[in-house]
Amino acid sequence: MMVVTRQTEIVPGLPDDENRTIKALEGEAAALRLALDRAEAAAAVVPELRVRLEQAEREREAARVQAASAEGEAKVLREQAQAERERAERADVELREWMAGGPLTRALRALLHRR
Repeated sequence: MMVVTRQTEIVPGLPDDENRTIKALEGEAAALRLALDRAEAAAAVVPELRVRLEQAEREREAARVQAASAEGEAKVLREQAQAERERAERADVELREWMAGGPLTRALRALLHRR
């Protein structure tokens, strides 16, 4: 037979096992209140996180549009550079053709191609 002291009794006169059950349930209730408080705090943050997510999505879309625009500009510049290289190659070939031969050949060619 167990002797119950007043310090361990929650409800005077109840058997020890019922008092232990009440203490255990009170402990679980306290843990559940703490979990509820944490869940409510987390839920309070959700609207702010949603706003931040939407802002990040807008920034990502703006960056994607900017990157697409930069890629288009880069393509145009690559095409222009290629056209300039081709023009320079043609000018170089023409210059070598004009420079071929001796001074009389160049003078005759210049005379024939006067503009």
